[in-house]
Amino acid sequence: MSAVRLGIAAAICAVAGYWLLHWWTAEQFALPPAPDEPPTHQVALAGRTVATLDGVVRTKRRGRLLAIATAVGKRVQAGEALFTFKDLGLQESRADLEREIAGLRERAETVRASAPRNDSQAVRLAALEHLGQTVERSRKDFERWQALYDEGLLARVEFEAKQLEFAALEERLAAARAEAASHHPAESDRPDPPALRRARRLLARVESLSESFSVVSPWDGSISEIQVEVGDAPARNATLATVIRDALPRIEAATGGTRSVVAVIEACGVPGPMPFTVREETLSLLAPLPSLRPGDDCPVTVSARK
Repeated sequence: MSAVRLGIAAAICAVAGYWLLHWWTAEQFALPPAPDEPPTHQVALAGRTVATLDGVVRTKRRGRLLAIATAVGKRVQAGEALFTFKDLGLQESRADLEREIAGLRERAETVRASAPRNDSQAVRLAALEHLGQTVERSRKDFERWQALYDEGLLARVEFEAKQLEFAALEERLAAARAEAASHHPAESDRPDPPALRRARRLLARVESLSESFSVVSPWDGSISEIQVEVGDAPARNATLATVIRDALPRIEAATGGTRSVVAVIEACGVPGPMPFTVREETLSLLAPLPSLRPGDDCPVTVSARK
């Protein structure tokens, strides 16, 4: 019986020790009770949409501004012409090519004039010149024979003989000229140097281009600033205008001293919740509707604590 009593006593001590340890642990590590949070209430804020992206319109070529086809506040579409310029770079290229062609032409003429001619060419040219003078004298004689024949002072047979002689002399001159041309082509028939031909082709291509060019808007949006005037000649990559690009705008609303915004219940008639930020008493969130544009009013209802 003593063993039974000892077992019962040990069991009672074990149960008592467990509950004593549990009470001591709860007392040591129990978290303090959470304070009561202040209640929330709804607050209506006056929001307004603002642009999130601005784009700068630049000119890639040198030109003088001829016309402005837009104005501050006007809506524009991508690809719409905003400015018209007179192409100054095209004028400079044309003038440079004309100077280059004049120099190449003068150089080619100098080379042709200084080209040596052999003795046979000189003999042929002298003979051709002499034959030409003979034909001219014969032409004057034939004109006198023609006048005598017309007045009836020369027999027909004699006139026809003079006519045949002159015709034969003209044929001989034509044949001599053809032979001289085959041995020594005329200056105008000689091909131009490759550099001169290339410069002329490039000048023809430049002259076919328009003397004006347009600068278009790369985006849909509205003009917020124009930085040039008609008559200006801005440099390459100069800023011409600023476009408020069409993108999902942001809504901003003053919190009006509200202590803490907990959630956005509704914005622009669209129910929340919606992600937001608050900085320096300004609530900010992305517009929930793609149809909103910068400057539109957008009422916002929030849940806040005082």
